[in-house]
Amino acid sequence: MSEVRRGAWRGTRLSSGGWVLAIVVSIVVLAALAVMPVDAVARPFVARLAGVAALAVFTAAAWRLPRQVRLIWWSLGAFLALTVIADLIYDYQLRTAGEVDSPGVTDVLYLATYLCALVGLVLLGRRLRPGRDLEAWIDTGIITTAAVSLVGTFIIAPLVEAAGALDAADAVLIVYPVLDLLLVAALVRIAFDAGGRQPAIALLMAAMALFLTADLIYQAMSVSDAWNGEPPLLEVLWTAALICIALAVLAPGATALADRPGKHADDSVQLRIMALGVAVLTTPVLLSLALWLGETSLAAWLSFVTIVVVVLLLWRISVMVRLIQDQAHRERQLAALDSLTGLPNRRTWDGEVTHVVAQCRRRGWPVTMAILDLDHFKAFNDSHGHQVGDDLLADAAYAWRQELDGGDILARYGGEEFGLLLPGVPLAGAVDKLERLRHVMPMGQTVSIGAAQVLPDEDPITTFRRADVALYRAKADGRNCLRLDQSATDADSGPRTN
Repeated sequence: MSEVRRGAWRGTRLSSGGWVLAIVVSIVVLAALAVMPVDAVARPFVARLAGVAALAVFTAAAWRLPRQVRLIWWSLGAFLALTVIADLIYDYQLRTAGEVDSPGVTDVLYLATYLCALVGLVLLGRRLRPGRDLEAWIDTGIITTAAVSLVGTFIIAPLVEAAGALDAADAVLIVYPVLDLLLVAALVRIAFDAGGRQPAIALLMAAMALFLTADLIYQAMSVSDAWNGEPPLLEVLWTAALICIALAVLAPGATALADRPGKHADDSVQLRIMALGVAVLTTPVLLSLALWLGETSLAAWLSFVTIVVVVLLLWRISVMVRLIQDQAHRERQLAALDSLTGLPNRRTWDGEVTHVVAQCRRRGWPVTMAILDLDHFKAFNDSHGHQVGDDLLADAAYAWRQELDGGDILARYGGEEFGLLLPGVPLAGAVDKLERLRHVMPMGQTVSIGAAQVLPDEDPITTFRRADVALYRAKADGRNCLRLDQSATDADSGPRTN
């Protein structure tokens, strides 16, 4: 059994009964935390026990994961471990000293958790989409900028204003929301790529969303005059985040972490549009509120953020328009080309012939038209199979293109029949080139060629019919030869000179 297959088995080793039990236990723990008073002695014990249990489950599962995803999971595991350790030290200092030093060892550990989470999310994002996705990055920038305006308005600005002259403790307090914003950007970027909604990725995203929600609420309340202690909800959210990470490593998809848009792709597009709409409106609404309240310094900050959002939005529109134009150009190219040989198709040939013949007449140039028909192609197909027959057509087209000049027009007219237009080349002057085409046929096969020169004031359709008659003569003469229509002389037709 390969490592990938072993990893796939390990990532889904929980039975349906095991999942039900894990979910029930998680709900019971979170419900117990929710109903306990904030000052209950058992409350921090239950929360820390849940964190330690989540870390134990995570460690037992993550060390057996495949190598290609191990670094992602261990980064998130480090986030989980440092959070649990920091929480234990925080509780110990609070109980023994009655307060927690800031900045102190717990700040170092908590700040390190952000960095571990960022590393894990960035690595996950690269695994989800290894290439460059400019549209997703711009969308991420727009939504993150909206988050910057919210966090800056309600958390960072009050912290700076209250601090006055910043000391180390104040600087640490400001670093927390800044790191939260980086996590928001990483999480939004992953959300744009997680179209298939794999359980493992969904649980990881839920864990980070719960953590960020609790963290930002805590920071917003800590700078508010209405702060009256930690509400019970925050401990529930933080603990739920740790439990979700432990469940994620056990969930289907944990061994691969490679999600692709599936049947929910259309829904994802709609959600992205809604999110962008809310993000674009967020900063102008806050700006209006700041102006109404007379907060001039805040209004100046929000004005700058509004400009950033508008610039990003215009960039996004520009990228979207360019993408639509490129797609339309590719579709026009595909409509004009034969998918098998890459040559112009019959519709393109008809348009090009009319245009090129008219242009050559204005310049006084001769034009030769030829039809190339692969000999015994049906028998070749029946003998070797249609796939080999397709290969023969493609290889013949490629070999012929190598012998032609840039101005020559070769097209697949239909089936095993090809049209060739030689602008500026009289019939007699085309013989050598047409013979070269006949001799470079691949796979030991042969081709019959009929050619005619366009007569003055002659419709190209008539010329094509004369070349077709010459082709039938070539087939009647035993195939694998070139036959010319002699309706035109070269006495008054010179070769192309420019």
